[in-house]
Amino acid sequence: MSYERLEIERQGATLEVRLARPEKLNPFDPTMIREITALCRELRTDPDTRFVVFTGKGRAFSSGADILGMGDGGASGRIAPEDAARLGQFAGQEMMRSIEQLEQVTVAAVNGICLGAGVALILGCDFRFAAESAEFALPETHIGYFFTWGSSPRLTRVIGPSRAKEWIMTCDRIDAEQAARWGLIDHVVPDDRLRPGVDDLLSRIAANGPVSVRLTKKLVNAYALQGMADLFVAEPELATHLALTGEPAERVAAFRSGREKETAR
Repeated sequence: MSYERLEIERQGATLEVRLARPEKLNPFDPTMIREITALCRELRTDPDTRFVVFTGKGRAFSSGADILGMGDGGASGRIAPEDAARLGQFAGQEMMRSIEQLEQVTVAAVNGICLGAGVALILGCDFRFAAESAEFALPETHIGYFFTWGSSPRLTRVIGPSRAKEWIMTCDRIDAEQAARWGLIDHVVPDDRLRPGVDDLLSRIAANGPVSVRLTKKLVNAYALQGMADLFVAEPELATHLALTGEPAERVAAFRSGREKETAR
């Protein structure tokens, strides 16, 4: 399968997946979400690939959701905002489940800014590396959303309830060292050692039995992801309710207006 938003490179038993919209800092749009889900589907029947590394092309991992490229949120009459919110949740949740359910060991190699949807993606990976210059933020509440795709409970599981609430509610930007202290990132390495650092870990895992490694991932995930199924049912309805309040449309309109004024200067 050919991809429009991804670049795929194989190196032995490792597949490197680069988010590839560098001119916009690799934001997520419906096409990228569909392509990541499709790639994960292909990998289910690929016994030759043991490891998958997600990274960003260019100077960023991902700038998050492509808010400015998502259309009018239903104002044109093609789809109601509340339906768009619900359907968007289904697509995002499917992508996240597809990443978590991969048989392969997955690693996020964060090479620059990692915002919103980018943070969601790395939470679905088994291991998370960051370059020293990487920065992280969750801008969702600033534009009238919550941290979706099942990502709020995933984040809570990783960094704890208080930190998760504070980070989502404040939209603060943190550096790689802070992310590591919180447990969001497993390893921080110099910028020019990001991929070598990942390769070192993968080589140590590759020296061990592939079946026992695969089963270990399944066992740990089975425990760590308890209770997530209930959220998959509830979250799309919460997104629909939020859309009906009008808050996302109002906040996104203000965000777009501000960006347009900056561009006009």
